[in-house]
This record gives sequence, C-alpha cells and structure tokens, in this order.
Amino acid sequence: MKSVILTTGFHPPWNQGEVVATRRFAELLSQVYDHVTIISAIGDVRGVEDGYKSEYNDIDILYVNTVKRLRYVASRIIDRFGNDFDLHVSNMSLFNIPRSILTKACRIYVYQYALKNIRALSTYLRLNSLLILSNLIKKLSIITTSPIVYEYMRRIHSPVIYVPMPIKVPAKIYNRVADPINIIYIGHPDLARFPIDKVFSVVKYLNKEFYQKFQFKIYLSMHRLKDYMGFFRVMKKLIAKYGLHDTIKVVVKNLSEDEKNQIYRLANICLYPAVAETAVDPPLTVLEAMSFGCCVISTNIQSIPHILSNGGGIIIRRENLSFTLYRSLRLLLQNPTLIERMSRKAYIYVCEHHDVSRLVNYMKRIVSTTGW
Repeated sequence: MKSVILTTGFHPPWNQGEVVATRRFAELLSQVYDHVTIISAIGDVRGVEDGYKSEYNDIDILYVNTVKRLRYVASRIIDRFGNDFDLHVSNMSLFNIPRSILTKACRIYVYQYALKNIRALSTYLRLNSLLILSNLIKKLSIITTSPIVYEYMRRIHSPVIYVPMPIKVPAKIYNRVADPINIIYIGHPDLARFPIDKVFSVVKYLNKEFYQKFQFKIYLSMHRLKDYMGFFRVMKKLIAKYGLHDTIKVVVKNLSEDEKNQIYRLANICLYPAVAETAVDPPLTVLEAMSFGCCVISTNIQSIPHILSNGGGIIIRRENLSFTLYRSLRLLLQNPTLIERMSRKAYIYVCEHHDVSRLVNYMKRIVSTTGW
C-alpha cells in the first residue's frame, strides 16, 4: 500500500511546530506503508535552506514553489498510483486539494495538531458540508495529537482518532553537569509563549539568591511573521536593566536538528511559560525536551497537565505566573536531586507513550480499520 503526504513547509529552516510534527509522522508512516511520497509547497514565509538534503532516504520528497503547483504535481503522480494509495494532509487546507485526488484515495487522513485551529468551527462546518454531500465522508478520518482536541471533536461527532505525537527518543539519557544548572527556552519570539517581563523579573530575584548557580539560555527562532529582532532588543534592554549579563544568554537562530538535540542533551530544566494556546498540542518543544531527560516547568495550558501528570516536571499557573514560576524554580535550584528524579520520569513518559518505534503497530491498526 502506498501513502501520499501533501503538506507545506516540510523543509528547514523552520524546525519547530507543525513542520516538525509532519516530519515525525512521515517517519512513522514510512514504517507503516510500503512506499511514502511527500509533496510539499515551499511558500514565501518559510523559505528554504540552500542545498537542503533530506534525512529520509526511504521517502520520495518533491518540493514545489506554490500550492497551485502542488495541486498539479500531486494529480500527475497520483494518476500513476491509480486507487491504491492513502492520502495524508498535514499543515494545509483540504480545500486546496483537487476533488479528483480525494475521490481516488482509499482513505483520507487530515492532521489537526492545535486546539486553536479546531476552534475555528466555521472551517470545520464548511469541511463537513463539502464532504457530507459525497461518499468522501466515508473515508475521511481526522488524526489529532491532542487529548483536548480529541475529546472536543468527539462531542461534535467527528471521525477523529487520537495518535500521540511521534518522537525520536534517544536510547538513553546522559548525565548532566548541575554546576551551574542549565535552564533553557527554545521557541518563537512571541509574548504569548514567552512573557518577557514576568520571566525576567523572576530571574532577577533568583539571581540574587543563586548567583552563578544557574544559567538561562534562550534560543529564539527567526520567524518571518514576527519581529524577532525587536523581541531580542527588548530582552537585551531588560538584561542590562536587571544586571543579568552573566546569567541570561540569548541566541537568535533557526537551529538545526543536531543543534537543538545538543542543547536538550546539556539542559537540566526546560521552561515553557506560555500564557495562550499558540502551539502544537502538546507543544513539541516540551516533548522533545522530555525525550532527552529534561525536567519541564510549564504553565497549565493545553495538554501540559496530561503529559506532566507522572511527575516529569512542574506545572505553574498562568494566572499567577510570576509567583508560581519563582516558587518552582527556587525549589529546583535548591534541590538538584529533585531535577534528576523529574528528568528520569520525563524520559520514561515519552518512551512509553511517544516513541516512534512503539507507535508503528498502533498506526498500522488505524490504517487497517478505518475508511471503507
């Protein structure tokens, strides 16, 4: 059986969010199907790295410049497959796919990663109205990585399937140096994900108590839709104002997979202080950090309480972020052994629930039991 994945932005330089989620599912599907073909539109916003080489040698990947071109290329390729293929649509609208492709597919899977997207009910109702008038509704399934989205969509009687976010889990976690304790944040330059004033004011007070006992390293992506340099300048001003030059380091860069993994490997604590639902659910940054054995401190947002319920980190309240963040960081800085215990639990959780190799048989059962 063949699989065709239609998506946008499968390539670097973006190595976060829905782009990485699609790559992880592509890796999973390559172990489920006999053959996987990916057709991805590059798009003006994401751009593309010169000379990019795919890490997936067993997957055929074609890049096109526009969604219009994607429609044409996909139609030509699928003509060769006949009716012997499943269609997976990720990070793009089903409305952009020609009806001829939808009709030929044996099964159609639409990936819904984020709660903020599914709450746009108008889009969902338009999709249902399009499909309910045809036989396509019989072979459509919506795959979500979010327990919240899964429950939400079940209540409105959607053909939804929950699949944990596939994660490439290292074979082991590495012993970390805890002198100084290494705290990291990796993410977009977005106040909804990183409220600078609240976080830096907490670091200011902790720096007085634990000077040179911890380092806070912040890695901001060069998101073209956001003023990342403006965000960086605000950070630098607050670092100077609070005298935190020795404690906080800020890097503005689109990290490669290897760079990102090395950062996780050396970190003791991963911070995710989001105050609004703006990311894939659960946030990939959190799951990736846990897979490398990082203790997580995160707000009580999206499905975070679900994935940290086994003790792999500490949940803080976004309604009272400064106080709860201060209290949680202070507790961990005073108790490095507690960081180690939470790190092990974080690693075990991701191994048990999100490891790609453990999800292969689960995905095979989904493919064999859905559709016609």
